[in-house]
Amino acid sequence: MSAFRSSRPASTPMPWLSVAMLVAALFFSIHARLETEAVRAQTHEALNGAEAYFLAHPYLEPGPLLRARFEPSAIGHARTEYEERRVRNRWMETPPSLLQHQQAELESRIDAALVDVPEIPARQVAVVAGEGFSASWLTHALLHVSHWQLFGNGLLLLLLGVYLERSLGRPAFAGLATLVTLAGAGAWQWTAPADATYGLVGAAPLLAGLLAAFAVRFAEHWDEGFYLTALIPGSLWLALPPWAQIGGSFAPVALVAGSVPPAAASVYAALLGAAVVGAAASGVATLFGVDGGLEGEGSSSVTRSPQYRRAMRARAAGRPREAMELLMIFLAADPDAYEAAVALHDVAKEAGRDVDASDAMLRVVRIELKRELVDSAIDHWLELTGDGIPEKADPLLLIHMALLLREEGRRDEAVHALKCALERSEDRENHVFAAQIARAARGLDPGVLETAAWRALGFIELGLGERQALESLIAESLEANRGRASAAYATQPVIPPKAPAVGAPPEREPARVPEREPSRVSALDVDLRSARTLDAVVAVPLELADEGIEIQTLDGKKKLVRYERVEAAAVSAVHGLATKPVLVLDLVLNWKAPASETLRVIRLRGDRYDPRRFFPGHASAVDALRSIVKIVLERSGAAPLPDAESAEGRPFASFDAVDTYHRQVLLAEEPKSD
Repeated sequence: MSAFRSSRPASTPMPWLSVAMLVAALFFSIHARLETEAVRAQTHEALNGAEAYFLAHPYLEPGPLLRARFEPSAIGHARTEYEERRVRNRWMETPPSLLQHQQAELESRIDAALVDVPEIPARQVAVVAGEGFSASWLTHALLHVSHWQLFGNGLLLLLLGVYLERSLGRPAFAGLATLVTLAGAGAWQWTAPADATYGLVGAAPLLAGLLAAFAVRFAEHWDEGFYLTALIPGSLWLALPPWAQIGGSFAPVALVAGSVPPAAASVYAALLGAAVVGAAASGVATLFGVDGGLEGEGSSSVTRSPQYRRAMRARAAGRPREAMELLMIFLAADPDAYEAAVALHDVAKEAGRDVDASDAMLRVVRIELKRELVDSAIDHWLELTGDGIPEKADPLLLIHMALLLREEGRRDEAVHALKCALERSEDRENHVFAAQIARAARGLDPGVLETAAWRALGFIELGLGERQALESLIAESLEANRGRASAAYATQPVIPPKAPAVGAPPEREPARVPEREPSRVSALDVDLRSARTLDAVVAVPLELADEGIEIQTLDGKKKLVRYERVEAAAVSAVHGLATKPVLVLDLVLNWKAPASETLRVIRLRGDRYDPRRFFPGHASAVDALRSIVKIVLERSGAAPLPDAESAEGRPFASFDAVDTYHRQVLLAEEPKSD
């Protein structure tokens, strides 16, 4: 199974218009054959009656239709026999009045036999010389009088359609097909004899025009296999049968032809006219930059480039070293050429160059990360690192992949990537990588976190804010380790329930924890004499861990908000934050502090994340948010704001403005700007 099956574009798009034309030609040709046979049977039966009537009265004038049914001498022989019988039996000559009546009877029988002749499909769709422009100038391409012609034309139509539909686009291809079909019909009308009882049918003129358009459109690809594969067999298929006097492009438009069928080579006029128009139309399309560019079906600018095609030809010819050199040169000029990177990986694999293949795969992963193809990047990274992380994987890429792997729940692979990044950043006199590794290791591996943080703290270039953040990380990690070590000696009478893992639905009846004193503090318990200053930090929840909620602030910093630090939880629908009301969950960290102290809040806005990622079983984001609030309230013992029912969404309180929500629920105001 190819590692790139989900990311490569289809190399051979389906030529839907060509398929539709072929299906239409197939059904119409079958219908025409059946319909023609039915009309022929009825007409033949009626003409047999007229023929018998004539043989009984051979002195009548048979007309061209009956005359064509007899041998040249049969009519004279029948008249001689009749005259001998008349003389022998002494019959009188037929009176003129009776002769006139019998002649009218014979002609009426012939006319009755020809009533259904206009219903012959060939009469309806064939291009007949002298009849002028009609719908048959387009419909004649559907009728094929032989199965072998239909089969060969169908294959050539599909082959040309694959390239022309993709290159021109379906609207332009439809216009080209219409134009060359009309051109072939017009050339036939101009050159065919006016009294011909045969009409032009079949897709040969259409194919001649498309083939000429193909030759002009892809002339720069003359040295590639597909060009000659289509051009040479297609030309021979159209040119040789008429040259060998093999018919198939004409159909009689009368049951009994009144003229000699045209020579098979006369179709060359129609082929030439369509080819000239097709070549001219293709040149104009190229001049004006007509390009279909079918999304997901055609080739990209990379695969259309000459150097890329030369590399692919070298690969197909069994010269992988040359192909690799060409692709490397191409990637040096265009480092983000995804198809070229994929091809380089494949060629290196085929050549047994595992190191080069790994380097190419690393390039593929980097390009996918730039294009935000996260799923493909993770799949290819896991395939690449199955036998170990390549040496050329730099720390920045390792940190990035660790974060993505962590989000996908692949903690072991994420830790491995961070450890590798830590090892490979030792010789770099730069605190940035160490600080990034420490932040990325939070919640994954305390050893990696502490090692990276202490290494970063050893650099004098580290800023004060960053230094304090790293020290906080180390303190949290040490506190977590001490908490795990002393869990058996906890003084709490009841162990709080374990928080569900990310993605797991909450338990139906979570264990209850003892209420704290004071418990469920209401807004009225707080000093109302003056509004407090609000300090709200907008963040996104990342994980509902056992000890708290892991968040990430807008500047990318991650932090664990422990449940015991949450003194109040406010939930409301607030207008004015976005075009629609936003469900806000505010984690108040110092609700019980004096009014003179700034109110510190962690704000989780419902429009910045999807609560269902923590509870996939919930179809509604609102229900998932209720579950988050329930866990926070039960594990923290926090005060529900504005009240218990509103906080739990039965129903949520609603405020017309964010300032109103701040004053009435949080009893605070944002600091006034100078």
